[in-house]
Amino acid sequence: MIGLVAVALVAAFVAVRLRDDGRAAPETSPEPVRLVVAGRPLDIPRNAVRFVDQRTPGPQPRVDLALTWPELEGRSAATAARFDTPDHARDIVNLTLRPRHEGADGAARLATVYARFFVGEPWEGPGGLQGRRMAPKSGYADEEIYFETGAVRPFVARCFPLVPGEPAAMCLSDALHGAISVELRFHKALLADWRALDAALEGRLAGWGIETR
Repeated sequence: MIGLVAVALVAAFVAVRLRDDGRAAPETSPEPVRLVVAGRPLDIPRNAVRFVDQRTPGPQPRVDLALTWPELEGRSAATAARFDTPDHARDIVNLTLRPRHEGADGAARLATVYARFFVGEPWEGPGGLQGRRMAPKSGYADEEIYFETGAVRPFVARCFPLVPGEPAAMCLSDALHGAISVELRFHKALLADWRALDAALEGRLAGWGIETR
């Protein structure tokens, strides 16, 4: 099971890089483009949208974005090198916007899925988050769950290694915003700034027209 999960993760990231090779093209214009996701019109800067075909105005099944941190801005001539840094730059975060489907976000999965497979003792993670390891047979082997304690709708991040056997390096956090699901992908080093990241992202999403939580 561990090997299958690790292979799947590596394959997913390879697939993303292949999509980048075939569909991405540098864009530095911050001019908004009107995209529609799950029936909701969004005004998103063109230079934040990763793929050429997703910059076409109108309905989109999903929109993939890349933003600088902490500015949460798209590519510019001054920041191009940050976007082109290999091996997942620590100061670039990625978002995926897609229609909300039946299912749970990270906060709901914490109670209904993740907690069932915690093993070992908890530890204090970055930014005051609690960290837990997952059981080898859970399907999340070698992964770590970090979450905000004592919150009704806590911040939750699932972190995993990019190479089997190495420490967790990347994290996923997703939340439901009305009819839209927002998935955030970021380097684990940013976990220490999770409060600032979460608050800033809420403001940026609201500015684009996405319903806030």
